[in-house]
This record gives sequence, structure tokens and C-alpha cells, in this order.
Amino acid sequence: MAGSFWRFNMPPDFGHVIRSLNRHEVEFVVLGASAAIAQGAPIGTIDLDLGYRRTLENVGRLVEAMKPFHPRLRGVTEPIPFSFTTRAFMRGCNYTFVTDAGDVDLLGHITGLGDYDAMTANAISLSIFGCSVLVMDLGDVIKSKRAAGRLKDRAVLPVLEETFRLREIRKHR
Repeated sequence: MAGSFWRFNMPPDFGHVIRSLNRHEVEFVVLGASAAIAQGAPIGTIDLDLGYRRTLENVGRLVEAMKPFHPRLRGVTEPIPFSFTTRAFMRGCNYTFVTDAGDVDLLGHITGLGDYDAMTANAISLSIFGCSVLVMDLGDVIKSKRAAGRLKDRAVLPVLEETFRLREIRKHR
């Protein structure tokens, strides 16, 4: 059920990103609204949020996996020189990109949870775009949305909380 819901609510080009990350053996986890959608939440999103392990080796694989999508910094008013290399990527932590496959956010840390180990502590494995992928647990998505406190996060919380409540009821039947 969750897999088919994902396909109907996510741009199909994100499948290319997921498959490339998988092929390059990148340690990553699907986050935020993308993770909620994968678990059946009836919401939408326009970007793909991914958490990644911040090691030199993993970031190297991440950079190679993302290069075919020509990542460019998103949200800047003037062109900023940014070389998409492992060295440059390691200088920061959280990035928002425009890519040929759509908007992709690569996050080494998220508010309310922390780094990759915290993002994956309760993660579940789902089949997405033909790949076995770690997806942030819906409870942790809710926790991170509450902590972020942005208007768009607060607006979707009732839907996420109801999806979580219904999932828990189904688990205990």
C-alpha cells in the first residue's frame, strides 16, 4: 500500500535519484514529507528530503551518485560558486539543491532529532522505486516537524498525527 501511494504522489524523477544513491551504496534515509508519504500519509511534497551519514567515504559516494543530476544551490538570489565535490560538501552540513530530477535536500542534521544515527534509530526499510530504502519512522517525522515549528510543518501535523494514530490502531488489531 505505502509503495503504491508513493508512486502516485511523488515526481517520477526522484526514482532516478534513489536508484543512483542505492547503486553507489550511499548511506541515506528518506526524511520529512517524503517519508510520511511513503508510509501512507495523504499529503504532498515538491522536494525529496534525504539524510546522509557525514563520513568522508559516504559523502564521496553521495557526490558521485548526485553528479548526473547537476545539483545547483537552491534559494540563492545570485549565482554562488559552488563546486559539487566531496571536499566542498564536507564544509557544510545541510544543502538544498535544484537538480535535473527536481528539488533535493541533503541533510546531515535535522532539528528535533540530530545526525544520521538519530535519523535512522527508528527507521523502517521500504521498497521505493524498486530499491530497499531506509525511511524515517512516522513518529520521528512528527517529532522533527514539531521541533522545526515552521508554518508549513505545523499545518501538516494534524494529518501526520492522525495517520500515525490509525497506523497504531491497525498494528494492535
